[in-house]
Amino acid sequence: PDGVYLACNPRFEKFFGAREKDIVGKTDYDFVDKALADFFRANDLKAIEAGKPTVNEEWVTFADDGHQACLETTKTPMFSTDGELIGVLGIGHDITERYESEKALQATEKRYREAQRQAQLGNWELDLANNCLSWSEEVFRIFEIDSDTFPASYDAFLNRVHPDDRDMVNQAYQDSVANKT
Repeated sequence: PDGVYLACNPRFEKFFGAREKDIVGKTDYDFVDKALADFFRANDLKAIEAGKPTVNEEWVTFADDGHQACLETTKTPMFSTDGELIGVLGIGHDITERYESEKALQATEKRYREAQRQAQLGNWELDLANNCLSWSEEVFRIFEIDSDTFPASYDAFLNRVHPDDRDMVNQAYQDSVANKT
């Protein structure tokens, strides 16, 4: 409960750059700078206060070789059989690759949106099972519709089509659904 280590695994030894026997009985403040130790302790206290597991992401530098990793860390308060808090179990999963993939995807999506804007082309998708319509930002711009107020459905879209063209558009939609094209 006081943040004193009772045990650790070999991977955690690499994080602190110390053997388990040298970690047990000490706190984060013995191994990392105060700001990071405060961050770790705040997450312990958040889990204790919640009385259940809490999850956070954190960038850390491993003391053994200096590499950085993004960890998704779950802090779980541990209780004795009579309900007394006996500590906090921390489990970290290295999500660096996932994090970097997400960042790369975001950059690609940004370039894609910019290409659509410059070409004045948009894309859309209709989930037939839920009648839910997804439009790109450029489609909203082309139709001059506020994305925050537009009900994302086929019917709402059809109402935006010029009245003279609605039957043709709706027939094309119906044919596409019937033919699964």
